[in-house]
Amino acid sequence: MLKYEGLLKLSGNFTKEFCKTINNSLEYNQAAKGWGVGFEGFLLWVLGASGEIKDDIRIYLDLKDGKCLGIKLLAPNEDPPRNSILILRAPLNIWKEMRTKRINPTQFIMSGRLKFEGNVGIIIRYSKAATELGKLAGWQTFFKKLFIEYDLG
Repeated sequence: MLKYEGLLKLSGNFTKEFCKTINNSLEYNQAAKGWGVGFEGFLLWVLGASGEIKDDIRIYLDLKDGKCLGIKLLAPNEDPPRNSILILRAPLNIWKEMRTKRINPTQFIMSGRLKFEGNVGIIIRYSKAATELGKLAGWQTFFKKLFIEYDLG
């Protein structure tokens, strides 16, 4: 069973590299134009603890106007640096399915498979940005190692 300490070692430079990948993505930069302008653009992704992982995996993203300002892998009892405008929460198997099938996260939200807290209008308005962010996340070393090397899917 994978614990937070193992994730921390696994993540390595994940946060810096993922932020750099986001900033270098023209597709995401265009789709997320205006995100966090006039409102806080902080997101929290929660990959729910299950049989494969002991602790929730919580990833805090600071995004603004198509750019990444920072990403942090949070410890199990650590509060995010700021309140998130959106919290996306699902068991690990749903995140795996999104990663492998390249399905728009909005479809998972509408079906109730991906739970969210926040303004649904923002999700709909920035659904293309969410899709692009999901595509970028699926190719990051952290996610590859998490799902493939640890045989989580």
